[in-house]
Formats: sequence, C-alpha cells, structure tokens
Amino acid sequence: MSPDHGGRLPTGVIKGSAAPGQSGRFRNLSRRSAVTPQCLNTLLLCVSFPPVRTVQEIERAAEQLPPEDFAKLAAWINRRQAEAWDREIEADAKAGRLDKFVDEALEVLRGGQTTPAP
Repeated sequence: MSPDHGGRLPTGVIKGSAAPGQSGRFRNLSRRSAVTPQCLNTLLLCVSFPPVRTVQEIERAAEQLPPEDFAKLAAWINRRQAEAWDREIEADAKAGRLDKFVDEALEVLRGGQTTPAP
C-alpha cells in the first residue's frame, strides 16, 4: 500500500466506491476483472500484513492471541488433522491396505475369541 493512504485501506476498496482523488480506480478494477471490493480488500490486507512464513512466526502470533481466539485456532487445527486422517484412512481402505486387518478381525470373531462388551 502506498504511503499516501496513511496506513489505512482505501475507501474505494472497503465501501465499493472510490476514495477522493482516486477516480474510481478500485471500483473500475473490480468491474473489469470481476473482482469484488471484498476481494480487493483482502488483497490489500495481504500486502499490508504479509503472511507468516515459518512455524516459529505462527507460534509467536498464536501466543499473542486472546484465549477465545486461541481456542478457535486449536479447534480449527484439530478439525484439519481429523479431516486429513479421514482422507488417509479412506485412501488406504480403497487401496486395500486395510484388508489384512479386517480379515484378522473377522477370523478372531468367527473363532469365538472375543468377549462381549459390558
């Protein structure tokens, strides 16, 4: 973002109309490229606040979060891990990599080597 914005996002990006002296350049860009003002707003935020690039930067940022936001982040990470695990198990099952375990379990069950659950 150029220094003439004083660290603020341009009005044209936030409200969908041009800021004084901008002659509608953000609004017009949005029309020409089918990009919404919200998308441009996100783009400017990414330029203003570059993404963290290392695990250490993420850890430092997470340490600064209020407890409620940290809990949300932890829940998101747990969901991502669970989804990745589900995809891995599904791929293994489709590829037949779990068949031997199923066969072993069925053999134990048929052999009467199981006990009922309480």
